[in-house]
Amino acid sequence: LRDGLQSTKTMVEGNKREHSPVETFVLEAETRLKSLSEEFQKCKHDYADLLIYFSENPRMSSNEFFSTLSRFIAMFESARAEISRLQEAKARKERRRKATATTASKNGNAMKK
Repeated sequence: LRDGLQSTKTMVEGNKREHSPVETFVLEAETRLKSLSEEFQKCKHDYADLLIYFSENPRMSSNEFFSTLSRFIAMFESARAEISRLQEAKARKERRRKATATTASKNGNAMKK
């Protein structure tokens, strides 16, 4: 982009007219390109910080990192659901045990009378 913009700018400067539409475009495009380049550099820096935060290889591609993160989240949610399912099963079993004990206790008291 930079090379193409520079080439267009050189053409426009060689053809000096008062603010042609192409010159206006080049000026706006230069400003925008500079802003986007700065944002891109900031994103690269932030991504490098993210890799450090997660103790990953600083050369890891973003595709690989986010795939790994996505798999981790899916496995974490699966494990959490499994733990929840096991806790519910344990709670049901405990309720059944108490209900059985209560019923047996009532039946035992009824037979004594």
